Amino acid sequence: MFFFIFLSYLPLPVLYGISNVLYWILYKLAGYRVKVVRQNLRNSFPEKSRAELLRIEKEFYSHLCDLIVEIIKLLTISETELKRRVSHENPRFLDPYFQNGGSFITMASHVGNWEWLLLANKLYIGCDIDIVYKPLSSPFFEKLFLRIRSRFNTFPVPSTKILRIEVDRKAIPRCIAMAADQTPGPEGSFAGWFLNQPTLFFKGPQKISQMFLYPVFYSGIRKTGRGYYQLFVEKIEETADKNENYILLEFARKLERDIQENPPYWLWSHKRWKHAIPQNMMASLEKQKEFLKPETLS
Repeated sequence: MFFFIFLSYLPLPVLYGISNVLYWILYKLAGYRVKVVRQNLRNSFPEKSRAELLRIEKEFYSHLCDLIVEIIKLLTISETELKRRVSHENPRFLDPYFQNGGSFITMASHVGNWEWLLLANKLYIGCDIDIVYKPLSSPFFEKLFLRIRSRFNTFPVPSTKILRIEVDRKAIPRCIAMAADQTPGPEGSFAGWFLNQPTLFFKGPQKISQMFLYPVFYSGIRKTGRGYYQLFVEKIEETADKNENYILLEFARKLERDIQENPPYWLWSHKRWKHAIPQNMMASLEKQKEFLKPETLS
């Protein structure tokens, strides 16, 4: 832990020098998950040439190494510095949803720097933020990320205990922030059409919205330069009374739009499609293609 804290005190330009070295180690020498990245890119962008895919691949690994040092920097970065580096397109958009004692859900993704997104949101949104996270198998990294995700008075919530904790905190006006593009198992999940292939999604955000009648929003982030990002928020569902899968479908199409606009900045090294889609889920996928076409995106 001390080593990471020491690194976090280094200025970001120095950390980006370390990132440049990491790029050659992870990508050029070790070939970290290169097969996974290439397979994901080929399946997601069948229309792109090999040269285009290679460019995205190289930019992804450069961004991934920047992401590593930027997350380390969160251990000690000041509120002032984080707000200088992460702007917000519409910071007052969510005010009406908590100022009268209400709560809401934001669905984020592994685009850009999601750890900076979660903590910067706390600095812009004037309510408590519950950060839902998947517990890590390594005790060391679990402790490290809990330390990071607890900064600026955010409240980390393990996904394994989310229902019990959120029931206990129901009286607190808050934002429940979730990274909603992780990989669930087939049981109890939703199959949607995403990046040209059938994809499983957790039903958690939709279930919590319907249980507590919380509105749901898409929380996005754009990379505007090395070490600089812009947050934005869009409405997904305000009343939680539409058809069962609407929230997940809307999240999927907004995320696909953002990935198509800036392909290198999603987490392509993640084994997102490691589970086969059960046959009983495949029947409804063709109906979703029309809904998820890029030209229909809001």
